[in-house]
Amino acid sequence: MVTVYPPDGPFVTALTSIASAWNSKDLLLEEVHTYLNGDDENKEAFAAVIAKGVQEMVEKQARIQVNIEASQRRKAEKEQVRAAQREENRRIKAGKHQARIEASRLAKAKAKACEEDSAEAH
Repeated sequence: MVTVYPPDGPFVTALTSIASAWNSKDLLLEEVHTYLNGDDENKEAFAAVIAKGVQEMVEKQARIQVNIEASQRRKAEKEQVRAAQREENRRIKAGKHQARIEASRLAKAKAKACEEDSAEAH
């Protein structure tokens, strides 16, 4: 019976990773051949290489995941800061607008008072 591994499965990925590290797929195939046709000592050595490759792949994936999560956290923190800045700018703008409205009202009230005073004087 032959075991078929999915092309994107961890076993094949580990083999590919190991082959890349060795920079030679021929060497990998030679190792697989040695494993399949060798004695128990060769099988154990090859199994150790595979286990190491799988472990390195798992560790690398874990580091990548940690980096992704850290990046997402930083992005969310930056967005919170930007949102707070936008809200503060909105409040400042609204405050300036309200101050202009009040200044306009005071100026109109003062002008009206001056008109009334000059009308009474005549």
